[in-house]
Formats: sequence, C-alpha cells, structure tokens
Amino acid sequence: AELTQFAETPKKNSGYVPKGFFPEDWAAFKAAEKREHDKKKKHFKSRPLVEFQKDLEAGKVRHLFPVMFAKQRVRRGELRPSDIPYEQRLGSFDNKDVNVGYVPDGMSVHEWHEFQRAEKKNMKSKDFASVGPKSFKSRSLQAFQEDLEKGKVTHLFPTMFAKEKVKKGLIKKEDVPYMQRGGSWDNSDVKGAKKLEWTETDYKFQFLPQWLRGGPSAA
Repeated sequence: AELTQFAETPKKNSGYVPKGFFPEDWAAFKAAEKREHDKKKKHFKSRPLVEFQKDLEAGKVRHLFPVMFAKQRVRRGELRPSDIPYEQRLGSFDNKDVNVGYVPDGMSVHEWHEFQRAEKKNMKSKDFASVGPKSFKSRSLQAFQEDLEKGKVTHLFPTMFAKEKVKKGLIKKEDVPYMQRGGSWDNSDVKGAKKLEWTETDYKFQFLPQWLRGGPSAA
C-alpha cells in the first residue's frame, strides 16, 4: 500500500501515526500489512511493522542487517547469538530463542547492549594501567548492577575526614569506600574485615578470557 506524506498534525483520536503520513493512509497500510503478515509462512518469528516502527522511533530497537560469517564469529566468541539478526538465525524477534544474558529491568536488549558497548569503549580509552598499577580494585558494572537490584549493595559516596574518623575509632576502615581508601571492592585489603561475597559474574570477569565470558558485557 502506498503511503501519502502530509504536513498536518494527526488528530488525537487517530492513535499512533508515524511522522509524515495521513492517519487514513496509515490505517489502510496497517490492515494490508497485517493480512500479509498473517498469510506469510514464516521460518522465523517476526512482529508487525507497526510495533517495530514505534520501538524504532523510541530508540529501543535498530534496523538489522545480515552479519558476515555469523556462525564462525559466534563460535570464536566474537559475537553472541543475539547479535545475529533473528531472520538470519531463523529465531524470534524478541530473542527468546537465544540466551541474551542479564538485562536490567526497564531496558530492552538493544539498549543494554548499546550501553555496554559505549562503556567498554570508554574504559579502553582510559587505559588505567598505562601509568602504573591501579589505585583500587573494582568489579564489573554488570556484577554491581545485579547485586544493586537484589539489595545486596548500595551506591558508595565519599566519607568526609575519613582518616581522622578511623584513627578516633568513629568508623572502621572498611566503612570507607574502597575507591577512597585505595583498596578492593570485596574488602580483601582490610585485615579482619568481613569479605564481600563474589558472585558467578565476578568470577567470570576475573578469571575467564574475554571471548569466553559471554553475557552483555562482552558486547
């Protein structure tokens, strides 16, 4: 169905209408597209264009393009199965046919992956160890986010006059944020302090090579 461009504002009772189209033309297109979608025998599970268009304009999804040497790159750990377009892997648009790993509440798989790609690029550009050893030992953002949502940890803030308070016995050394005292996130740098428990994600990012870690942080 052809779509006619227009410069008017759609009526409020016409429902969702993509920018640049008449409500009447969009309604006719939706009906035709649904009929075609229902008739087509699919080898993969797609969704109506209307829903995709909404998420595309909201930034929750992106256009998908074929990935060269997809199977080989997944085997080598360069890509996750969810990085392969669902039409190409003959899967489902919502990635329910593959393990996408941890995704925070309120974020789509695409948004979480994009966030972690940006974080990884930012961390690489800083190159912390280029001028010597790091002043503190932190954990991966994914491990922290998981424990934060479970209520096991909280955000840390600097402690005023920390050294003086520790000397006076007002607070313990482990009460000072590890980044401020130049220690480790699990309190292993403080003798006699209660050690924070490592999760499976912590062990994965500490000991496995990057290509074996999987999960969204390997994006």
